[in-house]
Amino acid sequence: MDTSPPQSTLVDVAGTLVFMQGAVGVMSVVESGVATVAGFAPPTNLLLTAILTVVLFLFARGLRRRSVRSRMWTLRIESLLIVWATVDLALAVVLADSGLGLVATLTRLVVPIATFWLLRRPAARLEFGSLRREVELEEMTV
Repeated sequence: MDTSPPQSTLVDVAGTLVFMQGAVGVMSVVESGVATVAGFAPPTNLLLTAILTVVLFLFARGLRRRSVRSRMWTLRIESLLIVWATVDLALAVVLADSGLGLVATLTRLVVPIATFWLLRRPAARLEFGSLRREVELEEMTV
């Protein structure tokens, strides 16, 4: 009887990071809700934050199921988040003469970069079938 835990893969780690981003999104929804009720933010802010949070949870589930479409859209969303965080960081440095805090930098910039990198690795692409044909062609030529 094998009692060892199941082997985690790069895709499992990436899915966990996307799930973690969704969890941070839940806190952002709460924050946006309080700001909206207090009159400091428009309702569209709350709506967009809630939609992005739900989408992140759906993509995390899709990555666990090895959905090619979820991988493709996760890469696109992570790219958008990386660009957004870079602009946010640049504006913070230029306008306020300070960077983002450590937690903000980790959640807004480092996690999306790590997720993007993990999903672009050949081993992860192989799990989604993106490299299967390439590997089969290489084996046929050897």
